[in-house]
Amino acid sequence: MGHLTVERVPNQSSYERYAVYYAPRPHSALGRLGERWLGLCAQTGTRHSAPNRFVAGPRRYGFHATLKAPMRLAPGVTEGDFLGSVRSLAGLLQPVTLGILEPRRLGGFLALMQANGNHGEVSSLAWSCVRSLDHLRARLTPEDLARRPGLTGIEKDNLLQWGYPYVADQFRFHMTLTSALGDDEFDEARVAFLESAGSVLDEPVILDAISVYGDPGAPDTFGLIERFAL
Repeated sequence: MGHLTVERVPNQSSYERYAVYYAPRPHSALGRLGERWLGLCAQTGTRHSAPNRFVAGPRRYGFHATLKAPMRLAPGVTEGDFLGSVRSLAGLLQPVTLGILEPRRLGGFLALMQANGNHGEVSSLAWSCVRSLDHLRARLTPEDLARRPGLTGIEKDNLLQWGYPYVADQFRFHMTLTSALGDDEFDEARVAFLESAGSVLDEPVILDAISVYGDPGAPDTFGLIERFAL
């Protein structure tokens, strides 16, 4: 398991929603790539000038892969309760080798995904996050449900039970790189990202920490609250 270390980032103490992400260490090569691509400081949530026209959507959420989707806390649950539960969970989880990541089309978006690697291990880790923390989640409102049109039957069931459509068998590890793109824009966006990445994507990635991010409410960006080593 290894020694558990915690990095606390000064930030506001109360958010509208909380999420558990994989996010690269802010000053790592992959972390700097994400900051450069999105024009967003991962550690503080500070936005820089948008580097290109593709990133307006993902800029608010930061450079990440979702493990437990943004959620409101249930009545009576505090931020400290949530952080304590994530801390305990991190102490039970093992690091996962993601392998080489590459930009791929995922639905209408360009996303950084596993080129090969062990998909089962990261899916299992994400499923642990979903199930272990769900008792802390407030139930979705009718307005929440209305924001998710066009889901398949199993995606609707997941949304109702777990608060997010893309869990369990529907989970795909991905780090969103763009807003929704037209068919003629994917190649342009992919080339632009690869030019920004340089040799960074040549190195295999290890998921060795999970991070809690807070949503202060639109249009402000999600901010890193705490990072827990596995």
